[in-house]
Amino acid sequence: MTTHDLVCLLFPDVWAHEREGVKTLLDSLSQQIRVECVDSQNQLNYFSGTDPNSVGAYWIVARDWQKALATLPLKHTRRPVFASVLTVATRRSFPDILRQGFRPLVPRGVQILTHSPINFRFFREIARISPGRVQYLPFPIGPLPELLSRPEKPEYVKIGSFVDFRSESNLHYLLNVAHCVKKRSAEQETPAAKFVLFGTGPLRDHLISAAAELGLTDSFEMRETPWLASIRELDVYFHTALQTGHYVPLCAAGQAGIPVVSSDVPGVEGFVVHKETGYLAPVNETEPIADALLDLIRDATLRRAMGLKFRQHIQSVMSQENLAESYRSLFVRGRVIKKTDEWAAATKVG
Repeated sequence: MTTHDLVCLLFPDVWAHEREGVKTLLDSLSQQIRVECVDSQNQLNYFSGTDPNSVGAYWIVARDWQKALATLPLKHTRRPVFASVLTVATRRSFPDILRQGFRPLVPRGVQILTHSPINFRFFREIARISPGRVQYLPFPIGPLPELLSRPEKPEYVKIGSFVDFRSESNLHYLLNVAHCVKKRSAEQETPAAKFVLFGTGPLRDHLISAAAELGLTDSFEMRETPWLASIRELDVYFHTALQTGHYVPLCAAGQAGIPVVSSDVPGVEGFVVHKETGYLAPVNETEPIADALLDLIRDATLRRAMGLKFRQHIQSVMSQENLAESYRSLFVRGRVIKKTDEWAAATKVG
């Protein structure tokens, strides 16, 4: 007899905004199934007195999912083990897979739970993991917040982004866009804008120095703790990542009624409707992104209208009811039986 239908093993490297989404989902699931969340400090104690086979399923939520799997005593459990992939940083490159193909990328008995089309296609098309062992579901987001009233003419327009300050985060592209926006704002007498960056990483100081060299010190504000509540104070959300493990901050912007500007990377089209809920522009093209940002900087009415449409769209494609039912069917039945059109399109393998 099982003691719980699901045990979520939540690791400390999970970011604050990701943790918020997990806790919200578990609260919803607990109304239908028996759920327990075990944080890292209690995991060893938990397994020391528990039969691993007394639980219906395990869900590992860790940014370094491979390290998490190696530290947990789940190798011989007969129960399903799901591991969320929250980042692209832990993926092996294609040459690594060819060189080390005899070493399994995913341990036997573990199912990979991806939260972005890029990661899903990597595990299916590059790593060649069998279809039954790779699932795609949007990562859960927090509860719907109330809309904040915003001044008609703010001192400056806040453009925010969640940034992992690492080499794969395309930081120089972000600097180029900010430089272009500042230059054109001066030429066109557009209201002032400030880029608010949330996040940490080894290249944070490098970006600060590079911004100073470009005369952009006053155009940036750095904040280390990326809480979803911080998004609510923004006027525009700028999605900068070319590859991402999920779209939680972007969806949180939609929940808060904030329009988004993003590169047209795989998966983002499921959340952003071009010229309705925000703007999409070609990847690595500085001027189209800057033009889109400037359109929103100079027009508060446009920001408000797009933000409200974005909020309605996110409520439709990312409703708590749909997410909870999809995760429940995966953890209990081993498959997702209810998908929106956007989720189904994301899992098409060429």
